[in-house]
Amino acid sequence: MSRGSRFSVVVPAHNAEATIGDAIRSVLAQTCDDFELIVVDDGSSDETASIVRGFAAADARIRLVSQTNKGPAAARNTAIELARGELVSMLDSDDLWLPRYLERMGEVLGHERSAAFSYTDAWVLEPDGVHIRAATAMSNQKPPSRPPSDPTRFLSLLLDHNFVYTSVTARREALVACAGYDERIWHGEDFELWARLLEARRAAVFAGEVLAIHRERPGSLTSDPGQLYEGICKVYRLILDEHELSGELRAVASSRATWWERQLELLDRPTDAERLRRLARRLKGRLLARRRRLRVLPAEVEQTLLACLPPRD
Repeated sequence: MSRGSRFSVVVPAHNAEATIGDAIRSVLAQTCDDFELIVVDDGSSDETASIVRGFAAADARIRLVSQTNKGPAAARNTAIELARGELVSMLDSDDLWLPRYLERMGEVLGHERSAAFSYTDAWVLEPDGVHIRAATAMSNQKPPSRPPSDPTRFLSLLLDHNFVYTSVTARREALVACAGYDERIWHGEDFELWARLLEARRAAVFAGEVLAIHRERPGSLTSDPGQLYEGICKVYRLILDEHELSGELRAVASSRATWWERQLELLDRPTDAERLRRLARRLKGRLLARRRRLRVLPAEVEQTLLACLPPRD
């Protein structure tokens, strides 16, 4: 494995045999090759480890680490402990990077020396593995076009809406200083970590372009609304109970916690009005499905899909 890599790419994987190879191919296709790739097999019962071993046998930059199933936060922490790079880049096992992801993240963090992490947005690949949505993964969170450079102002916006996509690149020293991901959290662990980094007065910077592809698929951790909402509520409760927030920030977090708890309640016990709203949303979604897809793919998106999603029988 490379000892002088600038980037340490971290990929937690649990029963990811269907997608882990594609994710690895997207890393190998980067315009910047100054990286090590650490895949943590988090207690898989399928062929995830075997697939990663095949890639590792062909490329010394790839390393497989296996552990019992402890969750994505623990898997990422395992990789961070082993990381040798100055910058640590997070990639989910079912997502893809566009070819310039590492190059662009390195440029941004090289310019913004005070920033603890840089973030991007992602195109959304539909479950058919062919169509890309016109709206990006974080567009419904209304991300600011010019995010504030002040960490406190940034945190206020983040607590109101988590607009930071999970595939960030962070300085390893910043991750170590704040003890990495909270392993008690299985949903929203990245959101809670970004909050702690910002609370430590470490800035965040937007890469300025969409550099990833989020694969929408049944069975992923975020595909179950009940688990997702419950996880978000847990994160807000933890932030309110354990984070040191000013009065203004606490008010923002408390308001959003109440809102998410209401959404969880409606999910479990929907009112008649809520049932009608859900039906209307489903019908509208079906009617507008084609309009919501990109008719012409950006060149880098098309290139990535062709290179990283080989034809399957």
